[in-house]
Amino acid sequence: MKQKTRLTSLIVAILAICFLSQPRIQAQDAESWVDVLGSKVGAGASFNGLLGHATSTAKRGDVDLGHGFSVGLGKNGITLSNSIGVGKDGIAGIGHNVQLNLNRNGVHVSRGAVISRGGESQQLSVGGQTRTIGGRLAGGSEVVGTGSHSKGFSNSFSSLRGSLLTRPKLFGRR
Repeated sequence: MKQKTRLTSLIVAILAICFLSQPRIQAQDAESWVDVLGSKVGAGASFNGLLGHATSTAKRGDVDLGHGFSVGLGKNGITLSNSIGVGKDGIAGIGHNVQLNLNRNGVHVSRGAVISRGGESQQLSVGGQTRTIGGRLAGGSEVVGTGSHSKGFSNSFSSLRGSLLTRPKLFGRR
Protein backbone atom coordinates (compact mmCIF):
# COMPACT_ATOMS: atom_id res chain seq x y z
CA MET A 1 0.00 0.00 0.00
CA LYS A 2 2.86 2.37 0.85
CA GLN A 3 4.43 1.69 -2.54
CA LYS A 4 1.17 2.57 -4.31
CA THR A 5 0.94 5.83 -2.31
CA ARG A 6 4.53 6.71 -3.25
CA LEU A 7 3.84 6.01 -6.91
CA THR A 8 0.73 8.17 -6.81
CA SER A 9 2.65 10.98 -5.11
CA LEU A 10 5.40 10.74 -7.73
CA ILE A 11 2.89 10.95 -10.59
CA VAL A 12 1.17 13.96 -8.99
CA ALA A 13 4.56 15.68 -8.53
CA ILE A 14 5.53 15.08 -12.18
CA LEU A 15 2.18 16.42 -13.42
CA ALA A 16 2.53 19.48 -11.14
CA ILE A 17 6.01 20.19 -12.54
CA CYS A 18 4.70 19.87 -16.11
CA PHE A 19 1.74 22.13 -15.35
CA LEU A 20 3.88 24.77 -13.67
CA SER A 21 6.37 24.80 -16.54
CA GLN A 22 3.55 25.14 -19.11
CA PRO A 23 3.65 28.98 -19.36
CA ARG A 24 6.95 28.69 -21.25
CA ILE A 25 5.24 26.52 -23.88
CA GLN A 26 3.50 28.90 -26.29
CA ALA A 27 2.63 26.71 -29.26
CA GLN A 28 -0.21 24.22 -29.19
CA ASP A 29 -1.52 22.43 -32.25
CA ALA A 30 -3.27 19.45 -33.78
CA GLU A 31 -3.00 18.21 -37.36
CA SER A 32 -4.09 15.24 -39.45
CA TRP A 33 -3.83 14.06 -43.08
CA VAL A 34 -4.96 11.24 -45.38
CA ASP A 35 -3.67 10.24 -48.84
CA VAL A 36 -5.29 7.72 -51.15
CA LEU A 37 -2.82 7.49 -54.05
CA GLY A 38 -3.89 4.94 -56.63
CA SER A 39 -2.39 1.74 -55.23
CA LYS A 40 -1.27 3.23 -51.89
CA VAL A 41 -3.01 4.65 -48.83
CA GLY A 42 -1.53 6.59 -45.90
CA ALA A 43 -2.64 8.60 -42.88
CA GLY A 44 -1.04 10.54 -40.04
CA ALA A 45 -1.76 12.75 -37.06
CA SER A 46 0.19 14.74 -34.50
CA PHE A 47 -0.33 17.15 -31.63
CA ASN A 48 1.65 19.59 -29.52
CA GLY A 49 0.58 20.61 -26.03
CA LEU A 50 0.66 19.61 -22.39
CA LEU A 51 -1.71 16.68 -22.97
CA GLY A 52 -3.01 15.09 -26.14
CA HIS A 53 -3.67 12.07 -28.27
CA ALA A 54 -2.98 11.26 -31.93
CA THR A 55 -3.93 8.18 -33.90
CA SER A 56 -4.00 7.19 -37.55
CA THR A 57 -5.16 4.18 -39.55
CA ALA A 58 -4.52 3.26 -43.18
CA LYS A 59 -6.15 0.15 -44.64
CA ARG A 60 -5.72 -1.21 -48.15
CA GLY A 61 -8.41 -3.55 -49.51
CA ASP A 62 -11.39 -3.64 -51.83
CA VAL A 63 -11.97 -0.07 -50.65
CA ASP A 64 -9.01 1.93 -49.30
CA LEU A 65 -9.53 3.80 -46.03
CA GLY A 66 -7.38 6.37 -44.23
CA HIS A 67 -8.17 8.17 -40.99
CA GLY A 68 -6.12 10.59 -38.87
CA PHE A 69 -7.26 12.13 -35.58
CA SER A 70 -5.49 14.31 -33.03
CA VAL A 71 -6.37 16.43 -30.03
CA GLY A 72 -4.08 18.67 -27.99
CA LEU A 73 -4.71 20.41 -24.69
CA GLY A 74 -2.63 23.24 -23.25
CA LYS A 75 -2.78 26.53 -21.39
CA ASN A 76 -4.23 28.21 -24.49
CA GLY A 77 -7.20 25.86 -24.82
CA ILE A 78 -7.91 22.75 -26.87
CA THR A 79 -7.15 21.88 -30.51
CA LEU A 80 -8.68 19.07 -32.56
CA SER A 81 -8.06 17.80 -36.09
CA ASN A 82 -9.81 14.95 -37.94
CA SER A 83 -9.26 13.76 -41.54
CA ILE A 84 -10.82 10.79 -43.32
CA GLY A 85 -10.57 9.50 -46.87
CA VAL A 86 -12.07 6.54 -48.73
CA GLY A 87 -11.26 5.49 -52.28
CA LYS A 88 -11.12 2.73 -54.88
CA ASP A 89 -8.36 2.55 -57.53
CA GLY A 90 -9.26 4.76 -60.49
CA ILE A 91 -13.00 4.63 -59.76
CA ALA A 92 -13.87 7.16 -57.05
CA GLY A 93 -12.79 8.68 -53.77
CA ILE A 94 -14.12 11.02 -51.14
CA GLY A 95 -12.39 12.83 -48.30
CA HIS A 96 -13.20 15.28 -45.52
CA ASN A 97 -11.31 17.14 -42.80
CA VAL A 98 -12.22 19.45 -39.94
CA GLN A 99 -10.09 21.39 -37.47
CA LEU A 100 -11.34 23.09 -34.31
CA ASN A 101 -9.46 25.35 -31.92
CA LEU A 102 -11.20 26.52 -28.74
CA ASN A 103 -9.15 29.26 -27.14
CA ARG A 104 -9.87 31.64 -24.29
CA ASN A 105 -9.53 34.43 -26.88
CA GLY A 106 -11.83 32.92 -29.51
CA VAL A 107 -12.61 30.01 -31.79
CA HIS A 108 -11.07 28.89 -35.09
CA VAL A 109 -12.66 26.35 -37.46
CA SER A 110 -11.40 25.09 -40.80
CA ARG A 111 -12.79 22.33 -42.96
CA GLY A 112 -12.60 20.86 -46.41
CA ALA A 113 -13.94 18.09 -48.61
CA VAL A 114 -13.19 16.57 -51.98
CA ILE A 115 -14.86 14.11 -54.35
CA SER A 116 -12.78 12.63 -57.13
CA ARG A 117 -13.73 10.06 -59.76
CA GLY A 118 -12.34 8.66 -62.97
CA GLY A 119 -8.85 8.66 -64.40
CA GLU A 120 -5.99 6.20 -64.06
CA SER A 121 -3.83 8.41 -61.83
CA GLN A 122 -6.53 9.24 -59.31
CA GLN A 123 -5.22 10.86 -56.15
CA LEU A 124 -7.19 11.98 -53.12
CA SER A 125 -5.55 13.96 -50.34
CA VAL A 126 -7.12 15.80 -47.40
CA GLY A 127 -5.61 17.34 -44.30
CA GLY A 128 -5.41 20.31 -42.04
CA GLN A 129 -3.97 21.84 -38.93
CA THR A 130 -4.87 24.36 -36.28
CA ARG A 131 -2.65 25.97 -33.70
CA THR A 132 -2.38 28.60 -31.03
CA ILE A 133 0.83 30.63 -31.02
CA GLY A 134 1.23 33.29 -28.35
CA GLY A 135 -2.55 33.41 -27.83
CA ARG A 136 -3.26 33.91 -31.57
CA LEU A 137 -5.23 31.39 -33.59
CA ALA A 138 -4.07 29.99 -36.92
CA GLY A 139 -4.97 27.05 -39.10
CA GLY A 140 -6.24 25.81 -42.39
CA SER A 141 -7.50 22.95 -44.51
CA GLU A 142 -6.21 21.49 -47.77
CA VAL A 143 -7.91 19.15 -50.25
CA VAL A 144 -6.63 17.64 -53.53
CA GLY A 145 -8.39 15.44 -56.07
CA THR A 146 -6.78 14.49 -59.41
CA GLY A 147 -9.41 12.26 -61.00
CA SER A 148 -10.84 13.31 -64.35
CA HIS A 149 -13.87 14.64 -62.42
CA SER A 150 -12.91 16.30 -59.12
CA LYS A 151 -14.66 18.86 -56.97
CA GLY A 152 -13.61 20.22 -53.61
CA PHE A 153 -13.73 23.08 -51.17
CA SER A 154 -11.68 24.33 -48.25
CA ASN A 155 -12.46 27.21 -45.91
CA SER A 156 -11.39 28.64 -42.61
CA PHE A 157 -12.87 31.17 -40.20
CA SER A 158 -12.27 32.53 -36.73
CA SER A 159 -14.04 34.66 -34.14
CA LEU A 160 -10.81 36.24 -32.88
CA ARG A 161 -10.10 39.69 -34.27
CA GLY A 162 -6.56 39.90 -35.63
CA SER A 163 -6.11 36.14 -35.97
CA LEU A 164 -4.15 34.50 -38.76
CA LEU A 165 -6.66 33.20 -41.30
CA THR A 166 -6.28 31.28 -44.52
CA ARG A 167 -8.37 32.35 -47.47
CA PRO A 168 -11.00 29.92 -48.75
CA LYS A 169 -9.75 27.69 -51.58
CA LEU A 170 -12.16 26.50 -54.23
CA PHE A 171 -11.37 24.33 -57.21
CA GLY A 172 -13.08 21.93 -59.56
CA ARG A 173 -12.48 20.13 -62.82
CA ARG A 174 -15.17 18.62 -64.99
